[in-house]
Amino acid sequence: MWRLAFFVFTLGISYVTRTRPPEPQHATPAGFDEIDFPTATAGREIPQLYGQRILKGPNCVWFGDYKTTAIWR
Repeated sequence: MWRLAFFVFTLGISYVTRTRPPEPQHATPAGFDEIDFPTATAGREIPQLYGQRILKGPNCVWFGDYKTTAIWR
């Protein structure tokens, strides 16, 4: 019986001392400057990379020939 009382007591303590999430703010939609997706803009630099890199928001004019190859027959 004391275990149940202890459980209820500790549950109440954890409920009272929990951290509350912040109030939700009114979000504004992201503009084109905030989104990282490939674009094709005239006058913008085209990066030349070597090896494996993470490129956020590249100015991609052409990206290879897409081909499908069967893996399982």
